[in-house]
Amino acid sequence: MIARRIIRQILFARYTPFRQIYSRLWLIGKRSLLSSLPLREQAPALDSAPINRAASPPGSLFPPRRRAEALGMGEYSLRFLNSSKKFKLPFEWHEKSLASGTRLWKLNLHYHEFLESLSPLDAVEIILDWISNNEPFRNQYWMDSWNSYALSIRVVVWMQLLSKVDFIEASTRTIIELSIRRQIEFLLNNLETDIGGNHLIKNIKAILWSSAYFSGNRSKEWRHVGETLLVTEMRTQILHDGFHYELSPSYHCQVFADLLEIRSVLTSDDIRTEVDRSLTLMLGALQDVTHPDGLPSLFGDGGLNMAYPPQQCVEAYEAMIGPAAPSRQTVILKSAGLYGAREQNDFLLVAMGRLGPDQLMAHAHGHWGALEWSIMGRRVIVDQGVFEYNAGVRRDLSRSTSSHNTATVDGLEQADFYSSFRCGARPHPNPATFSHGTSSFTVSGELTLSRAKRCKLSRTVALTSQALTIRDKVLGDAAEGWIEGRLLLHPEIEVVTHQSGISLKRDGSFLLEVRTSPGAELSCEAAEWWPDMGVAIPTCRLVYRGRREVVIELARIVAG
Repeated sequence: MIARRIIRQILFARYTPFRQIYSRLWLIGKRSLLSSLPLREQAPALDSAPINRAASPPGSLFPPRRRAEALGMGEYSLRFLNSSKKFKLPFEWHEKSLASGTRLWKLNLHYHEFLESLSPLDAVEIILDWISNNEPFRNQYWMDSWNSYALSIRVVVWMQLLSKVDFIEASTRTIIELSIRRQIEFLLNNLETDIGGNHLIKNIKAILWSSAYFSGNRSKEWRHVGETLLVTEMRTQILHDGFHYELSPSYHCQVFADLLEIRSVLTSDDIRTEVDRSLTLMLGALQDVTHPDGLPSLFGDGGLNMAYPPQQCVEAYEAMIGPAAPSRQTVILKSAGLYGAREQNDFLLVAMGRLGPDQLMAHAHGHWGALEWSIMGRRVIVDQGVFEYNAGVRRDLSRSTSSHNTATVDGLEQADFYSSFRCGARPHPNPATFSHGTSSFTVSGELTLSRAKRCKLSRTVALTSQALTIRDKVLGDAAEGWIEGRLLLHPEIEVVTHQSGISLKRDGSFLLEVRTSPGAELSCEAAEWWPDMGVAIPTCRLVYRGRREVVIELARIVAG
C-alpha cells in the first residue's frame, strides 16, 4: 500500500511541469510563514494611495444567476450545489460545518456570485460585512476567504455591482474600492500558476477587469501583467480545434464566457484580434458539444448547469463580435478527441482522445470510448456526471471507467485516479480514425489498458439512421479477456425485458431494441445519474459482458 502511494506520487510529479511544482512549494512556504505573523504587519498599506475610478467602468455581459433570496430582517437563503442554507447579518463566514473536504460550498459563499440575486442595498451591506470579518492571512486563509480563485470571482462581482449603482455614499464606495485594490495586489502575489487552467483564466479576468475599472499608473501595470498572462495562457489552453485543454465541456463553456468578458475590457487591438480568433474557434467547439436540449455534454467534471448556458454564451458572442456560424453536422475535434454527428434533433458524441492534459488532470475522467446520445431532442444515453468533488466513493465513481459508457477489460481502469483531483498512471491513446457520409458516421480507436500485459481495447462506434452499433474487441495480451460494457440511460427511459432481449421505451412508446452478439450477456442494473453537483436521480444502466469481442446494437423501433 505504501509502495503504491509512492508510485502514484512519482507519476503525478513526473507529468507536472517544474514551474508548477516550484510555484506550489513557494506558495506553501509563504502561506505557512504569513499565517504565523501578526495581521497588522501584513495588510497591504493602500490607505494613502489615491483611488481613481475610470469614467466608464465595465459591466457584466450575462444576466444574473438566481442563487439567493432575501427573507427580510437581514436574513438570506443561499443555494449552492443544490443545497440551501440560511444566513443572517452579520454572516458567519467561517462556519465550522463548511470547512470539510474541498470546501466547495464555502468557496461558493466567498465567490459572492449570490449577490447578483439581491438588491444593490442588500449586496452592499453583505460586502461591508465581508470586509469587516475577513482580514487576510488568518489561519488557512488560502482555503476560502482569500483563496485566489474565490477572490478573482468576488472582486469582479463587486466591480460589476458598483458600476451600475449610484446611490452608494462616497465613503462606503471608497471602503469597497480600497478592499478591491488590496485584493488585486494580493492576487498578483498569489497567482494560481501552481494550478493553471481555468483557475488562471479567472485570475487574469480579475486583473484585467480591475485595470478597466480603475485608472492611473497602477491600473496600467495591472493591465500589462494581465495581458501578458492572457496571451501565454490562450496559446497554452486553447487547442487547435478550439476546445479548452482540460477537455471538460462545462469548463470549456466557463472559460469561453470568461474570455468574452475579458475581451470586453481589452484596449490592445492586437490582443483583441488574437482573442477573437480563439473565441471563434471556441464557439464552434462549444456548439459541437451542446446537446439538442441546449445544455452541454457531461464528459469530464462539471454539470449541466455549472456554467452559463451555451445559448447565453452564443448571444454574448454575437452581441460583441458578430453572427455565429450554424452548428456543424459532423463533429471532428481532433485535438480534443471528440467526434460525433448531428441530424435534426438527434445527436451523438464520442470521446476517443486523451483524458486530459498531463499537467492538469484534475477534471479528467476515465471515459475513453464513452458516448452520449440524444434522440428527437432528448437525452437517451447519458454520461455519469459528477455528484461532488469531496474525496470518497461518489467522487471515485464519477472518475472511474466502470461508471462511463465505455468498456473495461478484466476490470482494468483506464487511469489511476486518486484523491479528489489527482492522477498517477494515465493512457496516451493514438488519434482515432473516422468516416462519415450523408446518413452514417463511424469512429474507431485503440487504447492501451495495461502496458505490462500489453492489453488493448479496440472500440468502433457506428451510427446510421437505423441503429447505433458498438463493437468492443480485446487486442494483445489479456489475462481473461472479459469485456464488460455499460450504457447509462436517462431517467426518462423505461427498460422492458422480454424473452428475446431488452427494449427501451420513452413516454410509453418503444424507442430502441437492444441486441448483442451471440454468447454475450445483457442485463440491466439500478444506477444513479448525477447531472449536477448534489443531484442524484435513480435510473438504469445496461451492462453487457462477453469474452474477447462483443457487439451491441441499439436499433430504432419504427412506430406503426
